[in-house]
Amino acid sequence: MKIRITNKSNNQNPSYQTSGSSGMDLRAFIPSSIILSPGERALVPTGLYLEIPEKYEAQVRSRSGLALKKGITVLNSPGTIDADYRGEIGVILYNSSKKSYEIKPSERIAQLVFARIVKVNFENSLVKKLEYDIPEKLSKLILAKTQTRSYGAVLDLGCGTGLLGNYVKDKCEYLEGIDISQMMLNKAKEKQIYDSLKCVSITNYLAKANLCFHNIVATDVFIYIGELSQIFYYIKKQSKISGHFSFSTEHSNKDNYYLEKSGRYSHSRDYIERLCLEHNFELKYFQLQNLRKEKSGYIKGGLYILSF
Repeated sequence: MKIRITNKSNNQNPSYQTSGSSGMDLRAFIPSSIILSPGERALVPTGLYLEIPEKYEAQVRSRSGLALKKGITVLNSPGTIDADYRGEIGVILYNSSKKSYEIKPSERIAQLVFARIVKVNFENSLVKKLEYDIPEKLSKLILAKTQTRSYGAVLDLGCGTGLLGNYVKDKCEYLEGIDISQMMLNKAKEKQIYDSLKCVSITNYLAKANLCFHNIVATDVFIYIGELSQIFYYIKKQSKISGHFSFSTEHSNKDNYYLEKSGRYSHSRDYIERLCLEHNFELKYFQLQNLRKEKSGYIKGGLYILSF
């Protein structure tokens, strides 16, 4: 693969040191030394400009020797240079040691690695191939069973790419989504339907939040979580107003929750009812139905609407 490069520095173009090398050295393009104090970071220019082909990226990584011996690392390693970026390559160096470090002109400061990228479409796979329509069904059930015309303020737990948001955005006053995947949140942000998106785990968020939501919703989230008691506890404890907690689960005929061979958790209705009693929720509605299609057939699941 050939890549066009503009080199405005007085250093040679990056090159592989051996036939087995994966990365090329990036050198500092600075007029004089930079002193990096302990705990300090600095953006170090390289004087290099790349024209990366589509479907590829360049990654800026720490040099292992510099990291091990001196504690100097690339702060956002690996930093990504997208194919459509045409600016100068800069390296964010961080001093994790207890001693100041001198970055000298032309010093090797990082590694440059090229990689092919694969772009995915999360929603098409889930919605079309798996016949997944739980966000749509649950959003309709919430209005029908709570006998309201508006969702009010909505908290979307594990919002992913924003499938639920598609169905509630026009009838809610405020929509907030949280998820542990920044990649998913980036897809949700592109839709411009959420008032707020946060990259955080559900329990960490609930433990610290002052919840003022009329509807708290989790679709296809609890398949990744076995014990739900902590989530019920925090929703009840941190909620400042009354509302509804609606969610889907994979259905289990066992007494509790169960880790299936698929690696996903299933939850029984008895288990959810015990949590309701323990944390003072009222089970307003339950519906057993198909969640999604898999090779072995349809996965059965439960749709729940609780009041608190």
